[in-house]
Amino acid sequence: MAALTSASVVVTVNERRIVGKKRRNRVTIVFGDGVSTYPALGVPMPTAGSFGMIRQLDFLHVYDESNPDGYIYKYDSVNNKIRIYAQGVNTGATAAADSASGALAKTSAGAEGAVRAMGTVASTAYDLGAMNEITTAITPASLTLVAEAVGW
Repeated sequence: MAALTSASVVVTVNERRIVGKKRRNRVTIVFGDGVSTYPALGVPMPTAGSFGMIRQLDFLHVYDESNPDGYIYKYDSVNNKIRIYAQGVNTGATAAADSASGALAKTSAGAEGAVRAMGTVASTAYDLGAMNEITTAITPASLTLVAEAVGW
């Protein structure tokens, strides 16, 4: 399967503003078809002109409170890509002590600890580790993100 490219991304400028010396445009970004895969290190974005900029896109703040998919979308300004993250559990290198306890999980600090469903301690917060970038095996369904593009 082919990976998503910048040609797979459609950007629509919905509102244009100039604040001080910066353009601040509200845009919608549409990509994904349920067939093309997520490319390594993020979905490439089109040129700054697609976001209503003349010279450069300084940053893109993705916000869409109505999107129920549970992913976090972050703009990688160095590579001009949107990276997608999901909550995951990273298992540690320590082998399970017995057949009932399962693999240990890594916390966001890198420490290993047991994750329990049955037999959990009441009123205890469990650190399931940091967000993980989705893998290249994922085929994102069509989605529309709302963002603020800032640049000139």
